[in-house]
Amino acid sequence: MQSSQQQQQQQQQQQQQQQQQQQQQHHEQRRRRWRRRRQQRRRPRPQQRQQLRHQQWRRQRQHRQRRQQRQRRQQQQQQQQRRRQQRQQQQGAEWRFKPAGATAPVGRLDGLQMEVFVDESPTAADGAMFGQMFEQLQAAPVMAPGGDLSADFLMYSYKVEMCKNPYNHDWATCPYAHPKVATGAAAFGFCA
Repeated sequence: MQSSQQQQQQQQQQQQQQQQQQQQQHHEQRRRRWRRRRQQRRRPRPQQRQQLRHQQWRRQRQHRQRRQQRQRRQQQQQQQQRRRQQRQQQQGAEWRFKPAGATAPVGRLDGLQMEVFVDESPTAADGAMFGQMFEQLQAAPVMAPGGDLSADFLMYSYKVEMCKNPYNHDWATCPYAHPKVATGAAAFGFCA
């Protein structure tokens, strides 16, 4: 009986010792963790403070420079767009629109005023008619800018409808005439 009681007591003592050791280890771990966090939270030394301030200043300066560059780029794009619109207005043949069915709005080509016969009737959107027009355009003589308007160039007249909203889309895919001066048959502003 005594031996069994002694064994039980020894086991209890061992368990208690193990528990105490575990608690001590746990407390030490917590203490270490607390010390580490405290060191991390501690106010930086003067040199570190200066470095942090410099980093912050650099970040602010980079942000400011990027913002200025973005604003400058936007202004340049707006100016280019404005210049492009002005150029289109100045160089483009100045079509004066008339009611549907009217002919001959006056266009300007290389400083010479001439009548370009344009039928603005609704039938101008006919696909077959435009197929014929493109064939005629391919056969038309090419006139260099500044050249004289020869009779065989002037004899080409096309039945086309002027584009009602010329500056808001891609002219290459649009089947209507646009107020744009260029070389050759495109001088009249037709999409070819």
